[in-house]
Amino acid sequence: MKIDPLIRRIDFMHDEIIDFLVELVKINTVNPPGDTRKAFQLVEQTLREAGIKYTIEKIQDDKPNIIARIGDGRPELCFNSHLDVVPPGDINNWTHDPFGAEIVNGIIYGRGCADAKANTVAMVMAGKAVVEEGLKLRGTMILNPVSDEESGGLAGAKHCLNSGLRPDYVVVGEQTDNKIAIAEKGGVWFYVKTKGRAAHA
Repeated sequence: MKIDPLIRRIDFMHDEIIDFLVELVKINTVNPPGDTRKAFQLVEQTLREAGIKYTIEKIQDDKPNIIARIGDGRPELCFNSHLDVVPPGDINNWTHDPFGAEIVNGIIYGRGCADAKANTVAMVMAGKAVVEEGLKLRGTMILNPVSDEESGGLAGAKHCLNSGLRPDYVVVGEQTDNKIAIAEKGGVWFYVKTKGRAAHA
C-alpha cells in the first residue's frame, strides 16, 4: 500500500475532520449515565457515507459499540477508542463551555477532545480515506469505537470481545502525549480472608 496518496487524501479532508470532531464534542456523553447513542449516530452516518460496512454490538440500548471492517482476511488490525467521557466537574472552572467545542487559536476546547473523541475521529476518517483512495489492504482494518470505557468497559470493549472480536493487533486510541505506549496498567480487585489468633500488630 502506498502511503503518500493516503496522506494527501487526509490533508484534503482537513475541514471535514475538524467539523466531525466539533460535532462529536458538542454531544454530551458523560458517563455515568453514559448514553452515547447520538454520538454513535454521527459515527454511523460517516461510515455509511464512506460505504464502510459495520455491525452494532450492544448489551444496553444506550451504550452501542461499532465493529467496522475494511478489507478481509488476516492479519486483522483493530483501532479501538471510546465515545463516553468523564463528568466535566464544576463548569465555573472551565474557561470554555465543555460541550461548546470552541476553536481558539487552532485548538478545540471541550470535554472529550483528547479522551477520546479525537481518537475516534482519527480512526474513522483514516478508514474513510483508505476506502475513498481505493487502497488494497493486506488483511483487515477494524474500526472499533465503543461505549462505557469510563466506568469499567463491561458494555463496551469487554462486550465486543465476548461477541467474538479477536484481532491480531490492536491500537488503543488514548492520550499518551504523542508518545507510542506498548502497555497499559491494569487493576485487580480481590478479597482476602484469613484465620488465626488475634494479636496486636
